[in-house]
Amino acid sequence: MKFFRTESTVKFPSGTILGLNDAQSKPRLLSKSIRAGKGGKFEVITEVEFKKGETIGLEGAIPKVLLSKFTAIEEEKKK
Repeated sequence: MKFFRTESTVKFPSGTILGLNDAQSKPRLLSKSIRAGKGGKFEVITEVEFKKGETIGLEGAIPKVLLSKFTAIEEEKKK
């Protein structure tokens, strides 16, 4: 999983796997827009939106259309 800072508002469709902190995940879990997975990963159930400046983890390849909306922060260290 790679971590990024959003440079503008970003929406993620269902099926996307994200790495989120507690402040980001709790309200989205309550609204059932994401589902908790293993290791701090969350699957998007219904489209979710993040504001500019948020740090999120993304699993897999980022669609080219979204590349300009992110700045790479760090890559999760392998255990």
